[in-house]
Amino acid sequence: MNPAHNGIYRFENVEIDPSQVSLRCNGREQYLRQQAFQVLLYLIEQRHRLVGKEELIEKIWRSVAVTDNTVDQCIFDIRKTLGDDWRQPRFIKTIPKAGYRWIVPVEQCLAPPPESAYSRPFVVLLSLTDLSGRSEEAWLSTALCAWLSSELSMGKQIQVASAASVARMKAEIGLSGLDDLGREDLVKIRENFGADVVIMGSYARSGGNIRLTVRMEDTREGGTIDAIAETAPESHLFDLVSRVKERLCAKLPGTNPYRVHSGATQV
Repeated sequence: MNPAHNGIYRFENVEIDPSQVSLRCNGREQYLRQQAFQVLLYLIEQRHRLVGKEELIEKIWRSVAVTDNTVDQCIFDIRKTLGDDWRQPRFIKTIPKAGYRWIVPVEQCLAPPPESAYSRPFVVLLSLTDLSGRSEEAWLSTALCAWLSSELSMGKQIQVASAASVARMKAEIGLSGLDDLGREDLVKIRENFGADVVIMGSYARSGGNIRLTVRMEDTREGGTIDAIAETAPESHLFDLVSRVKERLCAKLPGTNPYRVHSGATQV
């Protein structure tokens, strides 16, 4: 298996880009643990033949000691993400006591060349917490997250995980308190989700204004890249989010700050 190749796999409503560790169903980013993603890739690349569990363990985990149950869990996760059913398989057929076989036709094509020398960071936006703690204000946290995610996703320089994928990730890897992620939490997010940067923050209302504070954490180095705070009247929330986005883009590793513009923003 060669994870560095620039080919993209397509089958039915699914697109997989190994170079970006990206899996999309109906155009929406899906979360899949790193090991399960590698198992999926290997089955696709070996789709013309049967693949046994021992082979998967040797190729994916190499010298790490794992059991058959580990492989079973990866196959379960893949089927859940793709909407497959072992009783009436569309993608992966289990051959009892033998292994697995990929059964759906796959189209392989070259990935488009990069637009510049800058890489495309994968960002996970975890949460924007309401410091007031009022339950009736919960909608604003959701709205601010959605707006900021949309702003960051505009253009092609930044890949942002979908809200559904982030929710599944939080539940599956058991994150500790989101207000203070430790190095171990960041490592989990990188190993299981392939994220380069984690963004989280909070907001507070005061005198008709909203102050939005966000922090960027580097999953590779395990430290804070930058902390940003902006304040705006409640009637100018879109402008507030746009300003925060521009400052984030100026600091994000692998992005080109000269392509960040105000107004109709290309990121």
